Amino acid sequence: MSMLLHLLLIYLSNALNNQSSLRIDAILPSLPEFLRDIFLSLLIREVLFYYTHRLLHTRPLYARIHKQHHRFTAPVALAAQYAHPIEHLFANVIPIALPPQILRSHLLTNWAFLAFELLETATVHSGYDFLAGSAKKHDLHHEKFLVNFGSLGVLDWVHGTEKLGKKIAAD
Repeated sequence: MSMLLHLLLIYLSNALNNQSSLRIDAILPSLPEFLRDIFLSLLIREVLFYYTHRLLHTRPLYARIHKQHHRFTAPVALAAQYAHPIEHLFANVIPIALPPQILRSHLLTNWAFLAFELLETATVHSGYDFLAGSAKKHDLHHEKFLVNFGSLGVLDWVHGTEKLGKKIAAD
């Protein structure tokens, strides 16, 4: 499904404005361009994922769609992609596929962003904490459900949903 969406977005971009949504050429992006596009893609992904994920936790959508993913209260890496097809499309695929295409990033930057996101998603669901507390925060999300919705934590901080184990025990 992910590949089909990527191909559809590229096709639509070509059909609508006669150019690819990703920059595909032999000239590699400069380091500042590469880092800028990765950084902006991370921010756009945070916005798309946070609000979609938060919406999936509303009463009508949780039971029908998102509960499948939360069957893993102590997640493992393979649980990262264990989701209802609607959730997979709107919470997993689009927030990762769209940012580099919005920015018209170089194909290499898109691949690097995709690789990082797949590594991050598998890592936070692995139970091993390689990324500065991300796995602990996500494990807590699977235990408590209404905390730590985002991937970076920026919008969790803005909306007051960022919690750590010690802090939530006191709440």
